[in-house]
Amino acid sequence: MRAVAPAPTLAPTSALALALALGACVSFASADVTLVTQGRSVAGAAFAEDSGGSDSDADSSEAPDFGPFVDARDGTANVYNAYASGGGNQNSTITGNHVFAQGAAFANAEGYDSDGFGDASGSSLFDFTFQVGDATPYTIDVSLAAYDSGGTSFLFTGPSGDVLTVESPFNDEVSSFQSGLLQPGQYRLKGFSAGSCFGDFFFYDYAFGEFRIELTLGAPGDANGDGIVNFADILAVIGAWGPCPAPPTTCAGDVNHDGTVNFADILEVLGNWS
Repeated sequence: MRAVAPAPTLAPTSALALALALGACVSFASADVTLVTQGRSVAGAAFAEDSGGSDSDADSSEAPDFGPFVDARDGTANVYNAYASGGGNQNSTITGNHVFAQGAAFANAEGYDSDGFGDASGSSLFDFTFQVGDATPYTIDVSLAAYDSGGTSFLFTGPSGDVLTVESPFNDEVSSFQSGLLQPGQYRLKGFSAGSCFGDFFFYDYAFGEFRIELTLGAPGDANGDGIVNFADILAVIGAWGPCPAPPTTCAGDVNHDGTVNFADILEVLGNWS
């Protein structure tokens, strides 16, 4: 998504005057997107043991609704001759026309003497389904990473099967960008990073996985969801002026996805004029 430089605040009445000066008259429309379900979570667990005893720890968290989910959880276990830790984190937001999710998982374990060992795991899950009522343009940008014992998976499916699948890398990073048209129906978007490991005096184990997903429904700058960026979108921005409502209520006028409908969104429309 292209960054927009800070701009002076323009009152809705002034923006309306600017729009009317362009001399057009259109009707409003809105993208027909319904948020259906979400499942987002992070977790971590660890266990360590030696001849003197053992230690364990675990923690997890789930997103309660469609609101922003920013969380990190981990478990750490430590005894005299062993150590283990595992965890997951995520930063994700969901609206009717824009989805962003970045998550990661890690785990490591080792023993300091022959009687010590550790076991750990971590995960970050982003799982979201939505319904499209009309044919809708989309763009999606995906990046995955996985190292050592970690893994990352991604899928984007719809009524006709896979929309986009990106294979999990091994000790590497991979990215993919795609655009097209989603036909009416239900779609699922899922990113999952996880890692588990076992370590002792002879072997140190480590795991890491990470995903980054950004989905935009509608053409960039297309505030009213009709597939064309024109004067109607300026009017749609003006009609939605101010802070966006809490998800799952859509905020179509927020074409730059910063949570507020203001003059920066008018600049985004003008910058993507059809």
